[in-house]
Amino acid sequence: MKKGIIIPFLLCWLAGNAQLFNDGAVMIIVEDAQVGVRQTNMINDGDIRHEGFLLVDSSITNNNNWTCSNSINSTTHFGKHWYNNANYLPGIGLVRLIGNTQFIGGSNLTNFYDLILEGPALTLKRMDNHIVVHDYLNLKDAELATTQYEALMESTATAIGRNSGFVSTDYLGRLNRKFEKGNANDNLFPLGRRVGNQVAYSPIILHAAGGTTFRTAFIYEDAAVYGMSTISVDDSLCTVNDEFFHIVGSTTAQNTEYSILWEDANDWATLGDWQTPWTKIPGSTLTDFNGDPGLRAPQYPTSVDMPVAMATERPHVTMNPNVYEVRPMESVELRPDYYVPGNVNYQWTPADHLSCDDCEYPVYTAGEPGVYTITVDNGAGCFDSDTVRIILDRNGMGIFTPTAFTPNNDDLNEKFLPVVQEYVEIVDFQVYNRWGERLYQGVDGWDGTYKGELVQIGVYVWVVVVNEFLGSGETRTSEQKGTITVIR
Repeated sequence: MKKGIIIPFLLCWLAGNAQLFNDGAVMIIVEDAQVGVRQTNMINDGDIRHEGFLLVDSSITNNNNWTCSNSINSTTHFGKHWYNNANYLPGIGLVRLIGNTQFIGGSNLTNFYDLILEGPALTLKRMDNHIVVHDYLNLKDAELATTQYEALMESTATAIGRNSGFVSTDYLGRLNRKFEKGNANDNLFPLGRRVGNQVAYSPIILHAAGGTTFRTAFIYEDAAVYGMSTISVDDSLCTVNDEFFHIVGSTTAQNTEYSILWEDANDWATLGDWQTPWTKIPGSTLTDFNGDPGLRAPQYPTSVDMPVAMATERPHVTMNPNVYEVRPMESVELRPDYYVPGNVNYQWTPADHLSCDDCEYPVYTAGEPGVYTITVDNGAGCFDSDTVRIILDRNGMGIFTPTAFTPNNDDLNEKFLPVVQEYVEIVDFQVYNRWGERLYQGVDGWDGTYKGELVQIGVYVWVVVVNEFLGSGETRTSEQKGTITVIR
């Protein structure tokens, strides 16, 4: 037959470095009872039924049954460690961890209803097994270190409070929250990592999810440590953060929308996930959440635990068209197709005949033909370039020549001279017969005679030298050749 202990009033055991055993008895801490266990570890091998107040400033070990009331708010404070090796039913009870470095462990996971972590800033509360919180978790200023285990907030209604506290994880550890269908609230995952005496705080805000458990982690290490090289990126990305990364996932295949906050998020432009290699998450972009910078992934499928990192995008440029035909006095705007996330630098080379060499769309004013290169650089070591060829429109040289003329003294078509536009000047004009004998040289036009006599009907060769006055202010000298037929 079990022994019974009913505790209706304040009891204190002061037995330094001793242990208080409940060796098989039924211990009932009734409502309004206050029990203090000082400088003594408490070990339960019996049956505890808790409705009152229990303070243990050392460790608690539960090896059998511990039941908190479902109708009365019980309270348990302990100053060192918690080991649950059997059945602990939290009821609607409150548990406070009031010491400095404390462990939550044992062979069984522990369910808490309300859990509050007390202590000065950066007080460590380390998990050595999984925990579940059903109603409220208040981190205050403490670090809840999940290590390799998982902390689950059991429902959408489970709130997380904090002052400066945070949840840290190892690669296998997780901070999880369960959501019912229809949830569209902003939900905090206060992830961080102790770095010396400082905290690298990078929470996740889940904006929309339902009917799933959302799983998160913050790993303050280079992802390459886990086989995910940050220099292995596809064509959509330029660089990936090698300082830290996150893990996001859910227990069901569905789209979720979330933001990852970081004080220097503006140094990045997008989010990438590890798909061997790192690949841009479609639609992810810079955001601002209540004044805190971050990066947002809209409606992203997270059916598996996916490593996610902040990244910069690779700029792209394509010349379309990549060939321009330009007349001597003509100007044309060069208009590449750009994809330039964030701030980029533009550089055109060579700069000759361009209105600018560091702008998006320079104006080319006809000069020498050639090849121009546009390079876009995002300042993070990534760039892209393309080329455009400028060619001279031969039909636009400003020189026009007939194919025949009739020097027959009828005052029609009596002279042959190339016709030029106003920006072209004839410097020299010569006519030769088929034996290479020069018949004419000048700039006034050939009248079809040689040494005062009309030449025979036939084909003759002409050569003209001209100056073209280009829109760039330069003068280009060129030579053209052709044939003319004399007829009568």
